[in-house]
Amino acid sequence: MVQLNISFKDHIREHILDNCLFKPTHNTKYTLDQILDVIEYVLITGSSWRSLNLPLFNDLDIKWQSIYHHFQKFSRAHAFKKVYLKLLNKYFIKNKSGKLKYLSVDTSFLKNYNASNVTFNGYCRKKKLSKLSLIVDSNGVPISALIARGNQSDQTLFFKNWNNTFVKIQGHTANNKHKRYLLADAIYDTTNIRTTIKTVNITPIIAFNKRNAKNDKRRISAHHKQIFKKRMVVENAFSWVYQNRRTNGRYDKSTRNYMSFLFMALVKILLKRL
Repeated sequence: MVQLNISFKDHIREHILDNCLFKPTHNTKYTLDQILDVIEYVLITGSSWRSLNLPLFNDLDIKWQSIYHHFQKFSRAHAFKKVYLKLLNKYFIKNKSGKLKYLSVDTSFLKNYNASNVTFNGYCRKKKLSKLSLIVDSNGVPISALIARGNQSDQTLFFKNWNNTFVKIQGHTANNKHKRYLLADAIYDTTNIRTTIKTVNITPIIAFNKRNAKNDKRRISAHHKQIFKKRMVVENAFSWVYQNRRTNGRYDKSTRNYMSFLFMALVKILLKRL
C-alpha cells in the first residue's frame, strides 16, 4: 500500500475549501479527502485514470470519471499552483537572501506517452520529447518551472523562465550578504544570457563553452569553482520531481494537467523545507 502524505493533503484541502472548488451535495459519492487520496496515488504511482480499480480503493467503488472530473476542475482553477506559491511565500519569510544567494538552472527531457505539444529532438532520434526547465534556489526549491517542446533551445527556455520567476530575484553587488550568483552549465554560455543576468546585479558563474570562440581565454576562478559545485542542487531537484512517476513522463495530452501534477510534486518538496 502506498503511504500518502497527510500534510500535503491538508494544504490542498484548505485551499480548495476556501475557494469553494468542492461543494458536496446529496449526490456526491466521494469526500474531498478520498478524491485527494486518489489524485495523490496517481501522482506517486503513475497509474492511468482508467486503472483505478485497485485493492487500495476497492472499498470506495472508485469511478475514475468522477475523480478525473474533480481533478480537471482543480486544474482549471490552478489550485495546485496557487498552493505552491502560497507556501513559497511562507518559505521565503526567513533568510530570503541566503536562500536566493545561489541560483541554479537546468533543463531535462521528458518522454512522451500521450502528450500533444511534443516534437522530435535532433539529439534523440525517433523520439518525441518535451523539455522541463527549472530555476532553483540554494536549497533546490524551484522558483520557476516551464515545460515546452523538445526542439526548443535551452537558451530560449532560460529567458522564458527568467522572466516568469515566482519571486523577485534582484541582486545587490554592494553588500556581500545580498550578493547573488547564477550557476549554469556550458549550454547557457551566451553573451545575451550573461548580459541579462548582470543587469539585475547577479554574478553569472557559467561553465565555459569552447565552441563559442576558439581564442577566448576566459577561465573560472578558483573561488567561483567552489561556488559552482553548488549547482548540483538543480540535479537533485529533478530527481525529487521524478520520484513521482506521473511527472517523469508526459502521460496527459494537456500541458495544464502535467503542470498540475508537477506543482503537486513541488508542494511535497517544499513542505520538507518549511
